[in-house]
Amino acid sequence: MLPENDEKHDGIGTVNQWLRAEDWYPLQLQQIIWFGDDGAGNFFGWDPEAKAALLWNPEDGAEPSKRGSLDEVWQFVLNGYRDIK
Repeated sequence: MLPENDEKHDGIGTVNQWLRAEDWYPLQLQQIIWFGDDGAGNFFGWDPEAKAALLWNPEDGAEPSKRGSLDEVWQFVLNGYRDIK
């Protein structure tokens, strides 16, 4: 998880500003608050409108690979990026 305030490196505010400034950043993800990553290129985010967590990789375009509760998204990662049946 990212620190809340770390303007020189990779705090939440800095990462969100950087992502939103990129020309490839999807418009439909503008409301997402990115708060961490998994170390493999996927970002953890929070959608305040849907009250849901998500996992998203910029290479996948605008569609997150997983949405759900924070626990569901975390378990998805821990399970090797597969849903638990």
